[in-house]
Amino acid sequence: IYSLKLLALPNLVYNSFDVVNFYYLQWIIMSLTLLLLFLILKKTDKRLYWVLIPISAFIYCPIYNTGYWVFSSIMWLMVTLCIVFIVYLLSKEKITNSIFLSAISIAIFSTFFNTIGIVAWLAGLICLAKRDNEGKIRKKYLAAWIAVTVIIGFIFVLLVTSLKVIQFDEETYLVKFFSIEGISFVTTYLATSYRFGTENIFFSKIIGIITLILSGYLFYYFIRIKKNVQESYPWLSLILVSIISGIVIAIGRVEGHDGSESYYKAVSQFSQIGILVLVSML
Repeated sequence: IYSLKLLALPNLVYNSFDVVNFYYLQWIIMSLTLLLLFLILKKTDKRLYWVLIPISAFIYCPIYNTGYWVFSSIMWLMVTLCIVFIVYLLSKEKITNSIFLSAISIAIFSTFFNTIGIVAWLAGLICLAKRDNEGKIRKKYLAAWIAVTVIIGFIFVLLVTSLKVIQFDEETYLVKFFSIEGISFVTTYLATSYRFGTENIFFSKIIGIITLILSGYLFYYFIRIKKNVQESYPWLSLILVSIISGIVIAIGRVEGHDGSESYYKAVSQFSQIGILVLVSML
């Protein structure tokens, strides 16, 4: 939040408090996200370029980009960009020190730009856990990533605790998460890309359940049956990040929320995008 305020201050001062520039910034962030998804898709299979059309529908979804929430939109869109950027960098066949440090920098930026940005570390962890073409895990980078994650995580918890950014009752929230209410929140969250709204929340739950079933099948198919991990891994990573992000959000916001807030699609859409690409690869 404070990062966005610092970013917004010069624009507001030198632009007479007109936020029109932030509308342009939204489009820039979304376009960069789409570009990175295109580059990942290029490495997967060039015959799948056609899926960029439905992916663009997710990225540029008009029901998400409402003028009143321009600041909130940028906060979530920036996390989307950071996660995709990390997956793109760490999915390369050869990871150099410069690539690794770039991914670390992006993850740190994401963490302190928006609270949910902390899941960017999960994206990097999943990517680095993959075996390379020689069947080896890049232990050096994986160990370094885990070490930095722990350090940044400690600093993050220390800051949000001292600044009272998050009011969290562990027992109450965890009990609610492991209830029907918590499961309902996650399934609704997974369908926010389709935006059925609170009046049709039943359909959101159905789409969320179908998303979980399809995700489980695709993980089993590409890892155990087809054993095509190299090409499918970035998309499997995005699906996993999306689901775990929903769990993180549910733990903190299950009280008084149903999971249908439109800005959740910034991270929930990864599951739909990943499923779309993987189904196209079948």
